[in-house]
Amino acid sequence: MIRFVGDISLNDSYNILYKNNINPFSDLEEVLFDSDLVVGNLECLAEGSEGENLLKAPRLKTEVDTLNMLKYMNLGLALLAHNHIYDNLKDGFIKTINKLDELNIKYIGAGLSPEQAKTPYIGNFQNTSIAIFNYVTHDTNPSLPENADVFLNYFDMEQVKSDIQCYRNITDVIILCLHWGGRCEGGAFPDWDQPKIARELIDLGADLIIGNHSHTIQPRDNYKGKSIYYSLGNFCFSPFMNSKIKKMRTSRSKGLIVSITLKSKIVNIFPRMVKNDGCIIIQKDKFWVIIELKTKILFSKIVMNYYIAWKIYKYVDDNIKPIFVFIFLHEGCIINKILYILCKDNRNRHIND
Repeated sequence: MIRFVGDISLNDSYNILYKNNINPFSDLEEVLFDSDLVVGNLECLAEGSEGENLLKAPRLKTEVDTLNMLKYMNLGLALLAHNHIYDNLKDGFIKTINKLDELNIKYIGAGLSPEQAKTPYIGNFQNTSIAIFNYVTHDTNPSLPENADVFLNYFDMEQVKSDIQCYRNITDVIILCLHWGGRCEGGAFPDWDQPKIARELIDLGADLIIGNHSHTIQPRDNYKGKSIYYSLGNFCFSPFMNSKIKKMRTSRSKGLIVSITLKSKIVNIFPRMVKNDGCIIIQKDKFWVIIELKTKILFSKIVMNYYIAWKIYKYVDDNIKPIFVFIFLHEGCIINKILYILCKDNRNRHIND
């Protein structure tokens, strides 16, 4: 059994939980530790001593010791092709990969050389050989300076085609993990061209596509009997960033765990939902039915079938939703101040417990 989780950010509050020896993933131990491999998008790297990448905002960071929490979730493979890879410059990247090596966690998608960044993960489970590739698209804005000596595996269709062709005949299953959809971060649906790209990748030989970046659960799709998950949402993410409360919208407090079983090919895929409750991650499968209905009715029948419907959705997402966010979720608004107090009390409750 291989399980994929969404965005992992052990920022801010997780430093406090770690120092107080609290395991925020205990509700998922039975699921995560009953796995041959757990794969997750490690989006928050260790704080470095050289400063931060000022070309990028917002930036994420954690204390290097807090990365020990990755063993609490039984992480075996960290995906590093994402737009926060250089937030803490080269020193932060090196501290992170050194910690991953110490914890015996493999990583792909970024490295100290282009060759290292492009190298896939190769494994064998249930007598099935798999290759996992990790790419990031330019529109997610990694914002690496030109002289950066940390390298990302950027998405390029011709390169991906070559990668698939190279491994198609020597592995049974090819899985593509994509950090993509920069225009639709925070959105309920993927960008207009993402389904087309995903289908082309499956036509080229991919067996499963796992997406990230939006921090929200986006629809899953099925094409030629193969699954496409446009975004798994957040697995764990602290709403306390740089000592300030950042209200976590309901849509960003949920994520998916996608489990696959193998028998010379992918024979079963099962998604389950998790929810962030004061930085404690709990199972919330009852919401999955609602998301599936939204997917089948809105995504499959309307939004991604009619360009005008997608344009209306995108206009609302770009122009109407920000007004709502400013009124209700802005740092200085009274609602956010109340939420800060409530979240702080909730955080202290977990720590004291």
